[in-house]
Amino acid sequence: MTESLIFAATVLMTFFCLAIDWHTHRSTYPLWRWVGGREFGPLHRKYESDLPVLIFIPHGLLILTSGLLCFWSPGEITLAPRAAAFVLNVSVVVFSVGWAAPIHAQFDRENAMDGVAYQRLMTYSAIRVMVMLTSALLVFWQLIVLGGSR
Repeated sequence: MTESLIFAATVLMTFFCLAIDWHTHRSTYPLWRWVGGREFGPLHRKYESDLPVLIFIPHGLLILTSGLLCFWSPGEITLAPRAAAFVLNVSVVVFSVGWAAPIHAQFDRENAMDGVAYQRLMTYSAIRVMVMLTSALLVFWQLIVLGGSR
C-alpha cells in the first residue's frame, strides 16, 4: 500500500513537473521577448517570487518520492529504471541551479534581458525539458509494467 502511494505521487509529480517545465520553455520564456525594457525587471522579479510554489516545491517533492521509490517498489519494477528516474530528476534541479540560475541572476543585475543570455537560457531550458521527458517516459514505462503484472 505504501509503495503504491509513493509510486502514485511520483507519477503525479513527474508529469506535473514536465508540464511546468514545458510551459516555462514554450510560453513563459518566449513571452519575455515581447516585454519592454522598463517592464522586464518587475516582471522577472515576479516570476522569481513565484518559483518556490511553482517550481521548487513540486521538483522537491518529485525528488523525494522518486528517491523513496529506490527503496520501495510497487510490483515487478527493477531498481534500474527507478534509480535512473531519480538521477534524472536530481539532474534537472542541479542543471537549473548550475546553469539557468546564473542567467536569471544576470537578468536581475542588469534589470534587462540580454539576447545572448536569453538564447543560452532557452538552450538550457530545452535540455531540462528533454531530461524531464526522459524521466516521464521511464515512469510511463513503469506504469505499463505494473499494469501488465496485475
